[in-house]
Amino acid sequence: MRHVGWWVVWLSAWLGTVVLVGCPNQTVVKQDETLNAEGGAVASADGGTTEEIPEASPEPEPVKAADPQEGSKERFKAALDAAKQDPLQALKELEQVLQNDPKNHKAWYNIGVLQDRLNNPMGSRTAYTNALRIKPDFVPAAMNLMRVHLRQGRTSEAMELIADKSRSFPQELAFQNALVYLYIQQGQLSRAEQMARTLRQKDEKNAQAILNLGLIWYKQEKFELARTAFTLAADADKTFAEPLYYLGFAYKKLNDVSSAITFLEKAVKLRHEFPEAHNFLGVLLLERGKLREAVPHFRAAVDLAPRMWEARLNYGIVLNASQQYKESLEVFQKLLQDNPSYVDAHYNMGILHLDRDLRIQRAMPTDRFLREAPPDVQSEKRIVAIMDGISRFSTAAYHLQAYINQKSGVASDAPAHRYLADANKQIASLRKRLDSTIKSIQRARLRKTKQPPKRR
Repeated sequence: MRHVGWWVVWLSAWLGTVVLVGCPNQTVVKQDETLNAEGGAVASADGGTTEEIPEASPEPEPVKAADPQEGSKERFKAALDAAKQDPLQALKELEQVLQNDPKNHKAWYNIGVLQDRLNNPMGSRTAYTNALRIKPDFVPAAMNLMRVHLRQGRTSEAMELIADKSRSFPQELAFQNALVYLYIQQGQLSRAEQMARTLRQKDEKNAQAILNLGLIWYKQEKFELARTAFTLAADADKTFAEPLYYLGFAYKKLNDVSSAITFLEKAVKLRHEFPEAHNFLGVLLLERGKLREAVPHFRAAVDLAPRMWEARLNYGIVLNASQQYKESLEVFQKLLQDNPSYVDAHYNMGILHLDRDLRIQRAMPTDRFLREAPPDVQSEKRIVAIMDGISRFSTAAYHLQAYINQKSGVASDAPAHRYLADANKQIASLRKRLDSTIKSIQRARLRKTKQPPKRR
């Protein structure tokens, strides 16, 4: 009944149909640096997702701000120190910066980033908008505001924002590249390609324009051309990690996983704070059975992007494959607690309880089933053991049924249905055994009462 190889089957199906995507992150909060918002794609436990194009993440060029007023530098340093461990404290420090320097657009920008990490899209939109009111051509704020709009399905607002910036600041190629990116996302590939080529004519070594061409060709399944473009983009800007990340995808499509892993390793070495690259690298290592190497990459992705749900799912999967079952279950439970709609966690929890008698934190506790037995036998060890088994498999069935009910597009022959049938079969078998055990105990007690007293 063991299903220990299920994750290998799932990864093979997933990697064959889905491209893991996202807006790469920078995770440093400084007065003179920028920070991108989180992104990510959704993976399916049954491999039932549709293919997605990797998102282009327009890389803003550094924008120098005026020297902050007295005290602001110290506040920014305090915000930097607190950002990873205590975002709320970092927000307080930045609010103090604004009290001294109300037109500090980078303070507003960093507040937007922190609000984004705290899953407050309204707060992040407001902060980015304030930054742009102070400095309308501030590329990082415009890029992140665009991403917030896109994550909320506000495509028209994103397009309106970037189109306006492109018209107002035609000399700023970052806005033009972002417009190409939006056309790619909308499937307007001919228009995107024409614009990307024009941008490259203006600046032959514009890495983002070259990268966008690669993304267009990737979506057109011209994987060798895409690989060439990504390589050129990487050569054009040695500090640009995204081309190395997308080279991982191109080489994966060209069936050269070793090269894909090599370029992903280069991407995270160049920029450690790149959760999407860590996650994809972890997936490829896990697919190859390199569990020990995969674990730190999934952990890094989770630490860097807590709302990157697929990374948290993959982290639980690799812990399970590494026989860290309790830790794996805790990851899935926390994921479901933070995002109840991410039903793939139900699937994985169902498999865990089906395969392992974890005896911890079951959805269907043993006490609930013990009440079904006659009161006089509930304390019998054999009865408790059977009820514990029913509890275990009922918990597995609960999670698998929740996955099937809540996940759209689960095929009738999907593995989840087979696993659910296995769980229900075990429950039925244990209930039959329960009935016979109760009768056996009661008969033994009846015989004992009818026995004549022993002679002394």
